[in-house]
Amino acid sequence: MMTSIWGWLIQTIEVSVVAVMILFLKKLFQDKLPPKWQYGIWIILLLSLLLPAGMFGTSIVPTCRTYIEAIKTIVETSLQSAYVDVYLPIKNSFFFLFIIALPKSLTDYLFIVYISGGLFYLGRYCYQYYRLRTLLTYGQKPQPEIISQLNRICETYHFHPCQVIVMPEIPSAFVCGIMKPILVLPTQELIDDKIILHEMFHLKYKDSLQCVIWSCLKCIHWCNPFLHYVFHYISNDMEALCDQRVLEVLEGEQRRDYGRILLSMTNHQYPHAFATTSLSNGTKNIKKRIEAIARFKKYPQGMSIVSVCIYFLLIPVVMGSVSSYTLLHHSFLPHSFAYQLSMASARLSQCESVEGAIDTYAKGLLTYNEQYLLSVLPRRYYSSYQQAMKQLPTNITSTGVPYLYEVNCLKKINENEYHAYLCFNNCEFQEDQPAKSHYMVMPIQVIKENGWKVKQTKKIYEEDVECIDNLMGSEVFQTSLYKKIIKKCKSGQLELTIRNANSIIDSQNQTNSFLMNTPSHSLNYQPRAHFNAAYQSVEIDYINTQPKAIQDKIKNIYIEIKNLDNINDEVEFEKHDNPNQYGSSGGASDTDAHHLQHLDSDWNHLIHLTHCTFYYEHGGFPIPQAYALQIVINGEDEEILKIDVKDGEWHVPEELYQGDL
Repeated sequence: MMTSIWGWLIQTIEVSVVAVMILFLKKLFQDKLPPKWQYGIWIILLLSLLLPAGMFGTSIVPTCRTYIEAIKTIVETSLQSAYVDVYLPIKNSFFFLFIIALPKSLTDYLFIVYISGGLFYLGRYCYQYYRLRTLLTYGQKPQPEIISQLNRICETYHFHPCQVIVMPEIPSAFVCGIMKPILVLPTQELIDDKIILHEMFHLKYKDSLQCVIWSCLKCIHWCNPFLHYVFHYISNDMEALCDQRVLEVLEGEQRRDYGRILLSMTNHQYPHAFATTSLSNGTKNIKKRIEAIARFKKYPQGMSIVSVCIYFLLIPVVMGSVSSYTLLHHSFLPHSFAYQLSMASARLSQCESVEGAIDTYAKGLLTYNEQYLLSVLPRRYYSSYQQAMKQLPTNITSTGVPYLYEVNCLKKINENEYHAYLCFNNCEFQEDQPAKSHYMVMPIQVIKENGWKVKQTKKIYEEDVECIDNLMGSEVFQTSLYKKIIKKCKSGQLELTIRNANSIIDSQNQTNSFLMNTPSHSLNYQPRAHFNAAYQSVEIDYINTQPKAIQDKIKNIYIEIKNLDNINDEVEFEKHDNPNQYGSSGGASDTDAHHLQHLDSDWNHLIHLTHCTFYYEHGGFPIPQAYALQIVINGEDEEILKIDVKDGEWHVPEELYQGDL
């Protein structure tokens, strides 16, 4: 529903743009496509009139919509209107007009005046129709000759007969009514068959009903003079189409006679009333119809295919699916129009993917970009968005790491909600000193609401550590736990701690970020982005639980891990008689890792191995869905196990369930 003057303004502008496009196409194909197409293309305008502007979250003219939104914000800020929320984007849910409360402001009263004008137009149409139907009750019963003529025409051209009356005072024949249409003739004398034929075609194709629809839509846009012209144009196209249908059933000299009949009506006044159709539609329009008759031709069947193609090309334009909102230039002067324009563009912008919303939110936090943050702010906070901005953390940084941010434990709650942990790592490197890292974790909720929106759900959990090894063992790093998997084996027990993270990085700098350790991050707005970088690390703790007598005989243990795309994949490990042939004491690549440990009397029966796989869109390796492990004791006893990443339990530290905002 259009509940404010701003809603009507956006609707009528978008409809006018569609009308301009249609008029341009009609001019372009004026003599190339038949009248059926010339009139039929107006169904595109009908769609734009019936579909609320912005219904699909897009706009035919997004920049214009953004300007109107900014103007609305400036105008309404001091008015306290009953029909308008200052910060919520204008949205029409239906093309009808609706009053939701008593008016309080100037724009509210303008909307009341506008609705009153529409009701006046509609009332006038209804009154005209009522008067006409009342006059028709005084019509004369036609002579038997006229009845016979009508029946003959209906039988010849397969029309359904209708009620006929005669009113000598009218200038030309017309059809009136929808449910019980009446053919009104101007004389009791026999008139030319072609006049009746024209009106019967109007009757057959329900043109009176179409006139009613166009007239009602005209009432909604009564104060748009351009659309008044368009609706008049549509009426003329309807008459031209009816002429074409008549000419297609006539032959030779009959067509020229039909043109002469129209020519004789150029000086006649013509009946123009609600729910009526008439052969005569004014001198200027009749002249155009006669010109069309002079160049009449039957169009080939293939032209209908061309028409359908044009319709299908235009429909996405009407729905706005080819134009979406984007962020305009950001101004830092809060009282300037440029600032309001940038904020309006942020409120209208939509992140079409969950990843795009998280990416926009993370970049907004890192740069304190109001546009980014507002574009993913849930709508219920729009009215107090400045206060919401002040509550956001301002100390978030991310330097010296391959990822600008990490998304951990992204969990789908339902089709409209996701939960995740947004992590930032600020790593400082100083010569001859251990690396220092500040790790921050923010629990977030991603909800579907006019695109995807993001909000922080708990307080930020953070910790300073001196080096990455300390970080790996610190409590804060446990926030990125993916799963813990415990697996029994013949000689003991395996405990796998699997962590993963996703991110979005600049594709042009992916190779540098990972291979050369020189991170280069893009801060561009990417509302449709998808994760193009990820890593998965697995820490393996092998505990030997064999009897002490057997443990005392163990001289070395070799452990190797390999990535698998599927738990059912076949895997081969090398086997050597000499344990030293397994390689160095430790080694790793993106797809496997191994560790050979020579034991002594102080052995604590525990062996630790770490393996990490990096993925990025234009390189790297796929994130494994399973792992295969080989355990070799003293170069003889070999055991191979497969572990599915899907197994195990989620682990999230209790600290992140505390500290509500």
